Parts: sequence; structure tokens; C-alpha cells
Amino acid sequence: MAWLFEARKRHGLSILNYIVTSNHVHLLVSGHGDRDVIPKSIQLLAGKTGQEYEKHGCQAYTVDREPQKQISKIVSDLNL
Repeated sequence: MAWLFEARKRHGLSILNYIVTSNHVHLLVSGHGDRDVIPKSIQLLAGKTGQEYEKHGCQAYTVDREPQKQISKIVSDLNL
């Protein structure tokens, strides 16, 4: 959770709501119209999560290196 708030501090991410489950997190966030806020924040969170997994000897953690494409697909799928 600390890195989520670090993303807020570094990139201006607004955290509207979040839910933590046993194996993933749901985030409702806003970038206040700045297209780079959410992708940069996701990169930060994914990178730090991967580092933590590796530090504890867990299986490799991978993430899409182009989160904007991922976000665009999600928005498209939701017909927003």
C-alpha cells in the first residue's frame, strides 16, 4: 500500500477507492486529465511489486511494459 501512496505523491494519482483481495487489488483512480499519470503510476506499482516478489524468491512477476495499451483496452472493453 505504501507504493500506492508513493504514486500519489510522485505522479499526482488520485486514489478514489481500492479493494485488496488475497491475490490482487482493484483500484479506482483518476489522473485529472493528464494521460501520463495512470500509466506512470502503474509502472511504479508493478515494478516495485516485481522487486518484492524477486526479493522473496517468488516466481517471476511480469507486467505489460506498455500500460497505456492495457488501459486503452480496458476502457474500450467497458465502452467508456
